[in-house]
Amino acid sequence: MKRTDMERRYPVVWAMNNIVLPKGKWDFEGRAWQIDIFNDMAKAMVVRKPAQVGMTTIVLAKVLHWAVFHQGNIMYTLPRQTDVTDLVNARFREIVVNSPRIANLVGEVDNVRMKKIGRSIIQFAEASVEPRMMDVDFLVNDEFDLSNQENMELLGARLYASKYQIHYRFSTPTISNFGISALFDISDQKHWVVRCPRCRADIILDWDVHVRTDDTDAWYACDRCDKELTGDVISSGQWVAKYPNREISGYQVSQMICPYIPPSRVLQQRSTMGDKAFYNLCLGLPYDGGRAGLGRSTILNSCFLSGHTSEDHGNGYFLGADQGGKIHVAVGRYDGDIIRIVHLDVLEGDDAFDRLVAIAERYGIRYGIVDALPNRYSAIRACEDTRGRMVTGMVRDSRAVSGLYSTRSERLVYLNKSECFDMLHDYLRSGRIQFYGTAASMDDMVSAAVDSLAGMRRDVETTTSKVGPSQRVIWRHISGDDHFADAIMFMMMAVHIGGRSVRSSIVDIMERVRARKEDSEDELLSQNPHVRSGSNSALQVWKRVMARRKLK
Repeated sequence: MKRTDMERRYPVVWAMNNIVLPKGKWDFEGRAWQIDIFNDMAKAMVVRKPAQVGMTTIVLAKVLHWAVFHQGNIMYTLPRQTDVTDLVNARFREIVVNSPRIANLVGEVDNVRMKKIGRSIIQFAEASVEPRMMDVDFLVNDEFDLSNQENMELLGARLYASKYQIHYRFSTPTISNFGISALFDISDQKHWVVRCPRCRADIILDWDVHVRTDDTDAWYACDRCDKELTGDVISSGQWVAKYPNREISGYQVSQMICPYIPPSRVLQQRSTMGDKAFYNLCLGLPYDGGRAGLGRSTILNSCFLSGHTSEDHGNGYFLGADQGGKIHVAVGRYDGDIIRIVHLDVLEGDDAFDRLVAIAERYGIRYGIVDALPNRYSAIRACEDTRGRMVTGMVRDSRAVSGLYSTRSERLVYLNKSECFDMLHDYLRSGRIQFYGTAASMDDMVSAAVDSLAGMRRDVETTTSKVGPSQRVIWRHISGDDHFADAIMFMMMAVHIGGRSVRSSIVDIMERVRARKEDSEDELLSQNPHVRSGSNSALQVWKRVMARRKLK
């Protein structure tokens, strides 16, 4: 086989011949598991992985390989623009500068967002904004779980017109049934299988089963005969698919299959990390311990007790609306103790915002919050048509909004998503939000709203900065869509912010939310020793925020 044919067929051969890494030559000593991923030519690939195992470098090399041997559009996404800038200015640029053969292929388009390599265009994009309208032949989603999931779906549609339709997604996981874990579950599920040199047992390394320790060291051993599994033994493993006939090629990577990361170092990380951080960042596995969800059974058992109907009448109506391709609307009547949902709707078409205003007028709402994005000016115009009884709302994370919400202007309110969904969770568990109809006979709108709420899961995300690791709460939607859940949250916050006469009646709920957080302080400390010290640790920041918070 000619060299060119070898390089076309095996990306790893082409990379070794053409790409010079900043740290020197390619070295697969202790990284044998990378070779099959490198050479995998499947159109759909997912990799569930821990942190710092070299996947970004491998995928960048595969992208360059494709750009050289084909002609088309490649898009590489990361969660935020700062991630894109760092990747392009550091890793990608270093590869090009250090590799003369690649540098000679760089065309006239050469900036942070776009590169021309050979006959192909590589676009680097942030996943936090809606993607541009352009066809894509080869799509890569890096850090899939941390990316905007709705935008991920929109990006996938960019492949439909391509004859190639190559889609790679890889990420450190977060929770089960979400993001990269949900994709891995429908893939062929390849695991690195090691054969014990003594008893010949086939082994998939498991931290709880195969790690051994003494006072000075740690090692991996066969669970059947207790023979040590050395680095050479682990390197001689092979990928084995659990479901070989499935179309998506999926890989489960763990630091345990990386001999260059000794078991003693993994053990050290186990002793300094919380359970979730260790499972996600070191083992490349989702972790669901202690997660809170808006479970379907909780909603069905707690939120259909009043027997009211969608024709319920009275005073004190409040509205929440979430927009995307359609507008999801929830209208509730607050009677001093319970929010009774009286209207659920999905609006679409050119007159959707006009119909939203009509609903607000029909119920004579006292206050409403309308999602400000993506059609911001249409939302503002609708709010103006209600003579200020509706405002636009933007959902932000806890880093951008301290406390439950902040009002930056008379027409715009910023909502802390984690705090607001914590509050919504408490409302639902206590039966303070009631759907019309019964749990046994729901109409389609109520059923869709229940499904949307039941798909929400509370997770804890660990991030590392110059001041050390920190944690923040994040709500993720693991099934269906989250539009009705967001609309009901907006409606609840409309009650909280706009109903002057109802504020005192929700103090007890806010106190329970606060008490639950205070009760979890000991658990946070026990599972995460690294948050004990430092003025900027997650715990200290949390305490300062709680100390400043005032109920509106």
